Amino acid sequence: MTVFAYQHSFNWDNLGAGRDGLQRIKKGMSPELKRELDTLDLARSQVHTWTTLAAWTWLQRLREPEPTAAALESEPDGADLPWPANTRQRLAKVIRLWHRDLLAAQADEVRERLRREAEAKRELAARLTPEDLIETATNGIVWQPRPEVCRVILVPTQAMSPWSTHEHVRDAVLFTFPIAEPIDPLERVQRLACVLSDRSRLAALRLLAERSLTLQELADQLGVRKSTMHHHLAQLRAAGLLRVPYGTKTYSLRREPLRELGGALKNFGRES
Repeated sequence: MTVFAYQHSFNWDNLGAGRDGLQRIKKGMSPELKRELDTLDLARSQVHTWTTLAAWTWLQRLREPEPTAAALESEPDGADLPWPANTRQRLAKVIRLWHRDLLAAQADEVRERLRREAEAKRELAARLTPEDLIETATNGIVWQPRPEVCRVILVPTQAMSPWSTHEHVRDAVLFTFPIAEPIDPLERVQRLACVLSDRSRLAALRLLAERSLTLQELADQLGVRKSTMHHHLAQLRAAGLLRVPYGTKTYSLRREPLRELGGALKNFGRES
């Protein structure tokens, strides 16, 4: 998923890693890896390559880079992946180079963070309905059971925060969701207040409290460029203030964070 984030450079400013973080990734790449990514040109692919691969690795129970690359190379044509053999070989090479150049030194740390996040969501699953768990983990995606879907899989990632991705795999839907960063209540209040300090974002929330709207509809209503509205929505998503029904591109207000903010401000300064 980090490759997916890197290849969508137009969205760098809206990701948790930020433009500076993704520029550091770029600087850490070998010339060989840069050439492979530049010539593979997956950013314009009609298939979401890296989310498709994430779903496929879950299907194959693959967890490490080298077994994943080897399995890609040996996958038969016409099986679960949509690419010809030469493309699969190049994807395998990118996975090996990416791991060598960028991930190997911090692999143990990343694995531990992902393990802790998965365990936290398992504990949360014991207290929430499946629908509420999905909405909480994905920061606002609304899921309703579907007859063709037997399983929903939640996979933590630190690359795409605050966004979640999804991929339909046979009879399952796989969601990636951002790792929840531990913050104290005061910092939580500060972050929400910062998001709400912008008049355009407040105006967007007021509109979304009344009805669901798309990105373009919000931009038109507020008289701003689509790219500007996209940035505002990223900030609102990161704060957990938007609800998005699965399979749609419409947004509505998610009120829970506002209630939390109201409660925090009401108790501000009181001793616990």
